[in-house]
Amino acid sequence: MTIVHIGPMSLTTQPAVQIPAAILSVATGNVTGDPSINAAGEPILAYQIAALRKAGISKFLIEVDSVPGSLLAMADRLKQSGCVVIFVRSTNDLRSTLGSSDLVIIQAEGVYIAPDFLQELLRQPGAFIATVDGRDENKAFERMDLNTRWAGLAVVSSTIIASIGELPEGWSMTSSLLRQAMQDNVPQRALKQSELQGGRLRRIVSAVDAENLATELMAERAGSEPGLIETQLFTPFAAKIASSLWHVKSRAVYSDTVTVSLGVASVGLAGAGWITAAASAAIAGIFANSVRLALGSEQAENSLSRMVTPVMWLLLGVALIWAASQDAYQTSDGVFAGGIVFGLAILARHLRLPDWARKSLQSPALIAILLLVIAPIGGVYAAAKLLGALQLCLLIVAKWNHKSNS
Repeated sequence: MTIVHIGPMSLTTQPAVQIPAAILSVATGNVTGDPSINAAGEPILAYQIAALRKAGISKFLIEVDSVPGSLLAMADRLKQSGCVVIFVRSTNDLRSTLGSSDLVIIQAEGVYIAPDFLQELLRQPGAFIATVDGRDENKAFERMDLNTRWAGLAVVSSTIIASIGELPEGWSMTSSLLRQAMQDNVPQRALKQSELQGGRLRRIVSAVDAENLATELMAERAGSEPGLIETQLFTPFAAKIASSLWHVKSRAVYSDTVTVSLGVASVGLAGAGWITAAASAAIAGIFANSVRLALGSEQAENSLSRMVTPVMWLLLGVALIWAASQDAYQTSDGVFAGGIVFGLAILARHLRLPDWARKSLQSPALIAILLLVIAPIGGVYAAAKLLGALQLCLLIVAKWNHKSNS
C-alpha cells in the first residue's frame, strides 16, 4: 500500500510538486521480502517509488511491522539519492506528518502503474478514486461493490486519516482508507480497460505476473537507445539474456565492465589496422550495452553507470576516426571523414526528426555493420566518406519532409 502526500493544489498544475511527501506501507511483509514478486531484480514497491519520484515525490514515510534487510537497503539507496525515508508504525504517525487539508495519494500494494500514466492521472484536478469495472479479468483488484473494483490509486484529503482510529493488528490500512474515502463520497473515476490491457496499470499477485512485467520492463530498458539495429535486432535478445542474469549480485559492475572493455578493444584494434575485428568488437560492445541497459534500473543505477553509454559512444567515435586516419595514411582527411560520421550521429540526437530517420542516424551498430560491408571493398576512409554523404542526404530528406508536413 502506498499513500503519498503531494501538497495542496499540486494536482491542478504539474506532476512535480514543491512540497512532496509520501507514506508507503509494507506491513504485510511480502512487498519486499518475497522474491517471487520481484520484477527484473526489483520489488514492486521500488517501481511504485520510482514512478512517484517522477511525479515529484521525494519524502517517503514507510509503514512497517518490521524492517527486512531488503527494505532497509532500498531506504539507504533512496537516502543516497536525496530522498527522506522514515519508518512509521501507526496511524498516529501518519496524522503527525500530514497537514489537515493536504491532498493524499493512496496507492494499493502490488499495483504497478506506468510512470507516464501515473503523471497523466495526477494532472487531473480534484480528489478521486480510480476504478475499473467488476469483470472477471479484473478480479486481482480489490472489489468496492458488485460492479466496481478499486484500480489501486486514489487522491483524497488527508482529513480521512483523522477519521480513522488505530487499526487492529492485521487490518489493511489501504482498505480502511479506501472505505473511509467512499463514505466521504470522494468521486470515482473509471479507467479504460485498454489501460489494463496495454499494461500501463496492472496488479502483480504472482511470480508469473512479475515475470511478465520484468520481461516487458527489460525490453523497454534495452530499447531506450533509439538506434535502428539496437531496437529492432538487439533489444529482444538483450532482454532474454538479461532475464537470466538479473539475479546476479554484481550484474551492474560486470555489465559496465564488459561494455567499456569491448569499446576499448574496438579502439585498440582500429589503431592496429584490424578493421574487421574492430567493427566486430564495436558491434559486440553495443549489444553488451543493450544487455546492460536491460539489467539496469533507475533505483540501483549510480552516476558512473549512467556514463557508460556516452563513454561507449566516445570510444566508438575514436575507433572510427582512428581507423579512417590509418587508412588515409595518417592524414587529416581520415580524421575529417571519421569525425563527420561521428559528429552527424551526435547531431541527430539533438534534432527533431521522423522516427525512421532518428533510428537510422542514431545507430552506432548500423554504422559498424555498414563499415564491415563497405570497408573490404574500398577501405575505411572511402567507407567513412560514403557514410557521411548518406547521413547528410538522410538529414536533408528528413528535415525537408518534416518541414513539408508541418
